[in-house]
Amino acid sequence: MLFFMDLHQFTLATETNDDYGTLLMAEAQLEECLMENMDLLRSSTPLMDKSQPRLGRAKGLINTILSRGRLTPRYLNEALLLMAKVHYVQGRYRDAQGMCARVGLEELTKDDQPIYHLRLLAEAFVIKGREGGREGWMDGWMDG
Repeated sequence: MLFFMDLHQFTLATETNDDYGTLLMAEAQLEECLMENMDLLRSSTPLMDKSQPRLGRAKGLINTILSRGRLTPRYLNEALLLMAKVHYVQGRYRDAQGMCARVGLEELTKDDQPIYHLRLLAEAFVIKGREGGREGWMDGWMDG
């Protein structure tokens, strides 16, 4: 038996996969930027889009997929947590905490999560726990 989907379903499936691929690309850009700027992060120096092209690309990609509004709830949460991370490394602590609040971190921790999601959640709890503090967001992790 062959499975046929109409053009609308196919287009939606393709766009969703494209959005997920874009999300992965954004995360890769963000992580590379963070690795390249570890010394700045350790000294709590905010990173800026203009001086950090990878950060600007990551932020732009995340904004694009968020504005499309086609992500499933799971991937929407990932995108919001990544945007929280972007805001945090830019020194925009309230915006970062706002993104974490939109996700509902406490609810996400009730279910079994893959390690990848647990890492995102741990980073989000660090952001949430800082309450606008200016300490380096990686301090506790780098010292341990």
